[in-house]
Amino acid sequence: MYDLTDIWKQQNPNEEKFTWRNKSFEIQCRLDYFLISRQLMNLTNKCTVAFAPETDHSAIFIHFKSAELKTQNPGFWAFNQSLLHDETKCHCCVQNSKIASKSISDMGSD
Repeated sequence: MYDLTDIWKQQNPNEEKFTWRNKSFEIQCRLDYFLISRQLMNLTNKCTVAFAPETDHSAIFIHFKSAELKTQNPGFWAFNQSLLHDETKCHCCVQNSKIASKSISDMGSD
């Protein structure tokens, strides 16, 4: 129906990686998947699974070919300005952006 594929398995058919483990690492399995439309398969460079500290799940990264993406239609995104009239939503957005910003800067300090 949606024509999705597991991009990591497509690009790494003979590799075995685990995306979840218990605290003792005695039990591991591939619990997390990166499903994308088959139409996007040719726009990916690679997909990797990497250890993520302080969690029982691994990180899954997908790398897109940026040059090919730029030749596509630019798409359209519009911000729903009515959200600015809701003080609770504004506060939540500010807090989330601070958390995201700190997470991004922390990733660069490793």
